[in-house]
Amino acid sequence: MHVSGSESQGFRTVMSAFENLNGHAESLGAKALQMTHGQMRPSDMLMMTLKAQEFLFHCEMTSNVANRTSEGVQQLFREQS
Repeated sequence: MHVSGSESQGFRTVMSAFENLNGHAESLGAKALQMTHGQMRPSDMLMMTLKAQEFLFHCEMTSNVANRTSEGVQQLFREQS
């Protein structure tokens, strides 16, 4: 099976999203630790909530892409058999 350039680029984009999730989690954890060592202002709490929501969005988006990709691959194999 031949993979076109756009399909290859799409696959690289999906894999990049998977790899970036770990970096987002580490960044969020480091920010939380940094905030616990000092006095937190209300703006710090708001920023932490925003970062946590952003991380959740990335997780859900990546999960959705993975599920759709899996369904597509399964459909492809069903059609070829």
